Amino acid sequence: MKKRKKFNLSEALADIVFELVAILVLLGVGYLVCMLLEPIFSVNLSDLELIAFIGCIAVILLLARLKIKAFGKPQNWLYLIPCLIIAVNNFPFWSYFNGNMHLVTYESLDIFLFIVYCLSVGLFEELVFRGVLFSLLAERFSKNKKGLIITFFVSSIVFAFAHLFNLFMGASVGATLLQVCYTALTGGLFAFVFIKSKNILCCAFVHALYNFCGLIMEIP
Repeated sequence: MKKRKKFNLSEALADIVFELVAILVLLGVGYLVCMLLEPIFSVNLSDLELIAFIGCIAVILLLARLKIKAFGKPQNWLYLIPCLIIAVNNFPFWSYFNGNMHLVTYESLDIFLFIVYCLSVGLFEELVFRGVLFSLLAERFSKNKKGLIITFFVSSIVFAFAHLFNLFMGASVGATLLQVCYTALTGGLFAFVFIKSKNILCCAFVHALYNFCGLIMEIP
């Protein structure tokens, strides 16, 4: 019987840091390309929609390089139903029906770009945190229930703390800390979807739906 390779924490951290740095470099290159091409087009190519799309391509290439199988045949469809319900529940029904919030008014092109934004950001974050991070942790930890639980919590916590970068984009400290708290929970939700479905696209769809329902409303 082949002996299982012992988990090496420093090696795992080195892998994670290397992949994240590589992703950031590719995103930076993509951003520069967008800035160079922007004067040629009538739309702003440096918007987050296109940056996230370029990021998705970069991470997919990394997944292929690492031989990580994140696009398997979707399984356990019934487990997705409660996850989709939770995602839809991010829509502020109470505030909407009480008149405290209303739907954001978009033109047809803006609606399309908003949907593209939700899908591309959802896919990019799932590729990074479930496709790369979760898979690397799952490979390094023992492949048993305990190892899976550790991977589940660590990947969710890292996903949550990654949102601290919003502070550098002008977000307030209070709002950012609140976001870190609830994204730890949503990170667990997306990790659960990945564990059950074996397909990153299922995670991305639930993630995109969650973002869409939460961002489609605004205070009058």
